[in-house]
Amino acid sequence: MDTLSHFVLALLGGYALVKGLGQKHGLLPLAALAFLSVLIDADHFWFRRLDMHNVFVVGFLALSAIAFSFLKKARLRDYAAILAVMVCGHLLIDMGYGQGVALFYPLTRGIYALPQVGVEMTSALQVHTGDIDKLSEVVISPMGVALSAYAGVIFLMIGARRLG
Repeated sequence: MDTLSHFVLALLGGYALVKGLGQKHGLLPLAALAFLSVLIDADHFWFRRLDMHNVFVVGFLALSAIAFSFLKKARLRDYAAILAVMVCGHLLIDMGYGQGVALFYPLTRGIYALPQVGVEMTSALQVHTGDIDKLSEVVISPMGVALSAYAGVIFLMIGARRLG
């Protein structure tokens, strides 16, 4: 996916997370975090989408948020958590659009992508998920799955934060 789309989706995701948590962060810090989330594409410059497109980048950001929480640095904790969600969304979008990503690099070079999901509509009242071979009406693209998963990550973060 192109850089501008990654930036816009990260900005929208960060804004949704901040509003869902009831926090007060300005647009400029969110734009800066969205820009940072796009920087994982720097590995394109050395023609290997392996080095930064993996779960360890998200894990590092999540651990940073936890560390900042223990250090009583609430603003830095929030920024690290928001950036972790933005980078997670970046990975999900790349998994749904294009060739996938090496999620567990350097442990393995296996490429992971989101599948195309078929939904068979038999009547106006019944919707059954089915095999892609038996598809009669609707196909949900991998990008749709990726965007739904990104929304799920945002809702999980909001729910976890409100419970904790």
